[in-house]
Amino acid sequence: MRALVVALQFLTIIPIRINNFSERDIGRAVTWFPVVGAVQGAFLYLSMLILIRFFGLELSSAILISLLLMTNGGLHIDGLADTFDGLGANTMEKRLAAMKDSSTGPIGVVSIIMVLLIKFIALKSLLIDERAALFLMPVLGRWSMVPAIYTSIAARDSGLGNLFINYTGIKEV
Repeated sequence: MRALVVALQFLTIIPIRINNFSERDIGRAVTWFPVVGAVQGAFLYLSMLILIRFFGLELSSAILISLLLMTNGGLHIDGLADTFDGLGANTMEKRLAAMKDSSTGPIGVVSIIMVLLIKFIALKSLLIDERAALFLMPVLGRWSMVPAIYTSIAARDSGLGNLFINYTGIKEV
C-alpha cells in the first residue's frame, strides 16, 4: 500500500502525505499508475456528467482539460515541454541541461499549445459519442507509462526515473 500512496503523491495533487518511503516503495509505485489513472478517470467522468448539463461541448471540454491538468499538478505537460526543449538541443549534455532547467523554452511552449489544442478537439469529439472513454483515457495513459518505463534507459544515474526503471520488470507491464 505504501507504493500506492507514492503513486498518488507522484501523479496527483491528492493531499496524502506520508514520508519515509524506501527506494523500493518509490520504484514499485509504477504498478499502481493505472489505478491512479482510474481515480482521475472517475473524477473526470463525474465532472463531465455535471458540466455537460450546464455548459456546451466546447466549454465542458476546456474545463475538463483544466481539471485534469490541475489534478495531476501539470506533471505530464511539464514533462512534455521539457522533452521538446531537450530535443531542440544538439548535444546530450545540452539536452539534459534543457530538460532539467525549470524554465520552458519556445519549443516547449509550442508543444504545450499543440497538445492542448489536440486534446481539446479530441475531447470535444469524445463527448459527442463516446463519453465513457473519458474514464479510460487517464487509465490507459498511466498504464502506457509502465511499458515505457520498462523499455527505457535512465538518462542519469540518480533520480526518480532511475528508481522507476530499476524496479519495473515484465511482471509490472
